[in-house]
Amino acid sequence: MKKPYKCTVCRRRFRLGSHDVELWNGEWKAGLLVAVLCPKCQTPEQDVEAQVNNMFTHYLGIVNGRAYGITMIPAP
Repeated sequence: MKKPYKCTVCRRRFRLGSHDVELWNGEWKAGLLVAVLCPKCQTPEQDVEAQVNNMFTHYLGIVNGRAYGITMIPAP
């Protein structure tokens, strides 16, 4: 069985049914999930970075444990 995700800072468990599930943030390096942050432990800068990444990245999926995506930049 896979271990549940926990906040890297406070160790709070990630639960799919929680009221703030969409506010959790994952930190990715080279396609690998290296940290998970609950909404209370995120800095304002991390929150804004996650929102920008969500707007401009099209996630293709996970293959062999790595996430793949492409950055979409709108035409001027």
